[in-house]
Amino acid sequence: MEREEIETIFGRLQPGQSVYIRLQNRDLDGSQQKGTLMVVKVEGKLSVSTAMLYPNPAYDQIYIEMSGSTKVLVTLLSNTGEVMLVDIPVESGNSLDISGIASGIYTVIISDTESSRTESIRLVK
Repeated sequence: MEREEIETIFGRLQPGQSVYIRLQNRDLDGSQQKGTLMVVKVEGKLSVSTAMLYPNPAYDQIYIEMSGSTKVLVTLLSNTGEVMLVDIPVESGNSLDISGIASGIYTVIISDTESSRTESIRLVK
């Protein structure tokens, strides 16, 4: 399912409605895995995520995209809140080297430099 299809489906939902979804994970080597079936219930205004980070889990590089943006700022926080990288400029769709960071669970904060959009994604390294 493409992003446009997802936005169309979720854009039609009203508060109180639910939809069942199952995400499919695709790694860079082409392998695929089906995720757990989830129920998404709209409780207020719906916002479709526009940021992507892959691969996840990652080893030495991550690719970051934010629809409608050409440049983003990336901040990486450890699970204890320690700032590992701060305001690293990345062209949307390009990679960021994380080889010097220890294995663990991180929060990646992606900020659009052209608007006020900010999104957080959990990263496993």
